[in-house]
Amino acid sequence: MKVQRRKSLKYGDRQHYEYYITIPVEFSRRLGLERNQEMECYINSKGALTYTKAEKKTNNKMIYAEWISILRQFTPEFSEGGKTYRQICKEGGIPLKSAPAFWVKLAETDIGLIRKLDSRTHRILWMKALPRLRDTKLTEPLHSTETSTRSH
Repeated sequence: MKVQRRKSLKYGDRQHYEYYITIPVEFSRRLGLERNQEMECYINSKGALTYTKAEKKTNNKMIYAEWISILRQFTPEFSEGGKTYRQICKEGGIPLKSAPAFWVKLAETDIGLIRKLDSRTHRILWMKALPRLRDTKLTEPLHSTETSTRSH
């Protein structure tokens, strides 16, 4: 067997690496391993590595209607500040790691979703627009003002 290292991601000036073990074909056949199979590995007190086959992940499919209803419930209003998408997913139980771009655009019109970069944490915060700002169009004034007409 062989331990190898490859670049995984670069964050700032630091390069991060991930290590992986190459298992020979004859071992993988005898152990009944399959391609892309998830494994859980443990090191015991003697330094021996043991593994077990990880359970298959559940189906993470979700339709837009489910996603938007959870988002509507767990996304704070503009006046309350915002939450990251990860926080909303954790609180609402959304299994998607990232939101489909098309769904995000729809959410901007459906629930008045606003995404704003937080200057302090440098994270994108999600929040809902105030209802009065959500319904206005660019050609309409924010506050309703009565216009008086003059008769000549």
